[in-house]
Amino acid sequence: MKYRILRKLGSGGFGDVFEAIDESGQRYAVKIARAHDEISKAKLETQFRYLARAYHQRIVRAHDFDRDDSDGPVLVTELVEGEDLRSYVARAGHDSLVEIVAKILDALRYLHSMDRIHGDLKPSSILVIETDSTAEIKLIDVGFKLGSVPVPSIEGTPEYIAPEIIRNKRPDGRSDLYSLGMTLYELLTGHLPFQ
Repeated sequence: MKYRILRKLGSGGFGDVFEAIDESGQRYAVKIARAHDEISKAKLETQFRYLARAYHQRIVRAHDFDRDDSDGPVLVTELVEGEDLRSYVARAGHDSLVEIVAKILDALRYLHSMDRIHGDLKPSSILVIETDSTAEIKLIDVGFKLGSVPVPSIEGTPEYIAPEIIRNKRPDGRSDLYSLGMTLYELLTGHLPFQ
């Protein structure tokens, strides 16, 4: 791998995410899939292609992809220094939640206008970057193009995933809005409506 791993940032069902540095000293987030099969490689490559074309300040940017890395397929994105939405709300309270939701909707509007969906929206895929004057957001783990990805290959977190995806119906922008609704319900009440 041409990136040197510095520390582990997190894990998900698909793989692990690390902070890494390249030869020039630039830091990135590196997602390494656990599986080395062609399906995992294709999923990360699809995510890379769509993120590489996404030019929006609230959507994480992709920098590199390597499907043949010995550690597993690797997706390299910008490193976002922020905290996930659940942690942020637990610490800062609900006061800025309306402003944050407006920014999430702005990013989703862009994705949907590009005929894409997020596909796995939840508190941990929304990072909050706090400044002196405001709280900005970045969506991570983005990357499904409507009409081009078979439903079974869109994996979401069961508590947040829209019913149409569970029923093997093709998702659209409303699927992301459902996931955002589940996220807000949890943040405002402390629990999810469905387990």
